[in-house]
Amino acid sequence: LAFLPVYLLMAGFCGGLAIPFGTFVPNLFMGAAFGRLFAVVTQDSIGITGLSSPGTYALIGAGRVLGGCTRMTITVVIMIAEASGDVSIIVPLMLSVQLSRWVANFLSECYDEKMMELRRIPFLHDEVEDELAKDTAKDVMFKAVPIKVKETVGNLRDLLEDRNAHYSAFPVVSEKGSLL
Repeated sequence: LAFLPVYLLMAGFCGGLAIPFGTFVPNLFMGAAFGRLFAVVTQDSIGITGLSSPGTYALIGAGRVLGGCTRMTITVVIMIAEASGDVSIIVPLMLSVQLSRWVANFLSECYDEKMMELRRIPFLHDEVEDELAKDTAKDVMFKAVPIKVKETVGNLRDLLEDRNAHYSAFPVVSEKGSLL
């Protein structure tokens, strides 16, 4: 576990670089190292050997750090439970991942969302902006111009050549006006 401080420092330094470097594996790795360290320290200081193995603590630690950093809960629990093949860790893993998410939400914004904002990559936020909260679908939709099944080529050409129109969809309707 002597590599943990060095790896933690390197992962923190490399996270914001403009190189293909994900945070998924480093989070799993550091969480597993913290979980194993916690198990070894507590079992040595308490002296109880009947507790779970340090490997179980490593899996739960990996899930906790990954869940706190990515804010994913169910996905992390399923991935780690499937990878380990041990269904007995699901309940403690769910509790630790949810607790880490609550703490992370209280302390800071999501790392991935903050990096997307810094790089000006568009994404949808969890909350709706105030000016959009009162809009309905009718307010933001373009008016569609229906085209009948037996429309003349001249009418279609005139519709497509209209430079003032901002149409991007043309629903095809029957003579009675119902959608086909």
